[in-house]
Amino acid sequence: MLKKIVVKNAPGEADTQATVIVKNNIDYVPLVSVIISVYNTSKYLRQCLDSVVAQTLRDIEIICVDDGSTDDSLDILREYATRDNRITILSQQNLYAGVARNAGIAVARGLYLSILDSDDFFAPDMLALMYERAVVDALDIVVCDSQNYDDATGKVHPNGFLKRWLYGIGSVFNRESNGHIFDFCNGWAWDKLFKTSFVNKHQIRFQGLRHQNDTFFVMCALGLAGRIGVVESVLVSYRVNNVGKISATRDVVPGCFITAMRGVYDVLSRTDGYGLLERSFINTVVDHVRWQMSSLSVVGCHAVYDDVVKMMTDFKAFEKPSRYFDNPASYNLLHVLGNVRPYIAVLQLENLRWRVETMNAALDALNVKLGKLIQLQQDKKSGKSFWKRKTVDKN
Repeated sequence: MLKKIVVKNAPGEADTQATVIVKNNIDYVPLVSVIISVYNTSKYLRQCLDSVVAQTLRDIEIICVDDGSTDDSLDILREYATRDNRITILSQQNLYAGVARNAGIAVARGLYLSILDSDDFFAPDMLALMYERAVVDALDIVVCDSQNYDDATGKVHPNGFLKRWLYGIGSVFNRESNGHIFDFCNGWAWDKLFKTSFVNKHQIRFQGLRHQNDTFFVMCALGLAGRIGVVESVLVSYRVNNVGKISATRDVVPGCFITAMRGVYDVLSRTDGYGLLERSFINTVVDHVRWQMSSLSVVGCHAVYDDVVKMMTDFKAFEKPSRYFDNPASYNLLHVLGNVRPYIAVLQLENLRWRVETMNAALDALNVKLGKLIQLQQDKKSGKSFWKRKTVDKN
């Protein structure tokens, strides 16, 4: 009989259930638990799994959580589980990647947690290098560099996610020693290793959002961690230009980034160290707003505008002077934010005008064709030949 497990989720979110389909058969305490959330990624899944099972660090467990896939992803997971006894397979209804990762955390036994998306892949020595750095410096979090993998061309490109000038290379730091704790790296989980005991001590879990589900987990972890370090090597390939990626559908639920940032604020503002985090947090929030608003459609921007302004007001971002912001564009955004709604209205009118003009042009073309058809019918009734008439008219 398949075993059901209870999954604890982020604060304010209900517990969920997952089913253990295959349990790994290992007789050691894994050094790292690799958690892979899977949803309809059969096209990329083998490359992802191959990169994990071939890791030079062998004493790991691989926890794959199928998030209600409707393609053959689950069949591929079963196939790999028959060949590698380190693989555990869980299944749940489609509750998005964050909840799937929480299910993986619920059964993880590794000393460290690695979170990987099923369309991305690791360098062969990724876990070995990350784990070695974690153990040598007793780190709560290890971050590595990454690169973009273009799905359309198969080429790799630097992505600039790791900002080396915002931390000391080889150093160990936290919120007290680094004022850019949220800025030095990106807010995704797949380029990091998290100490399991640290995550469980603070009960850090992913939010169940359609997208932006990394933000709450990663930012809470970075803000609470006592020891953070970096491996400067490029160890993860992040796939871009793949049509099915969840992040390409932000307009469906445009306010996920607001839910994420409010969740982070609710947790960190209650800690004694929030004063040390506030500047980096506010800078990150404003940068997120700027990026998210630019990636949404006009309609999506309009939908979240009021909530964005309220969030920035609640976080006291409007009260900060220009010198508070590392990026001048962030401060400029705050100044124009009050005028965003009329700006959006103008964009909407322009968009509507363009659509009306396009539709009118199509209707005009249709009317011309319709007129010719009517004339043809009339010519037939009167015994005239349309093509002959056209020739006569031309002469």
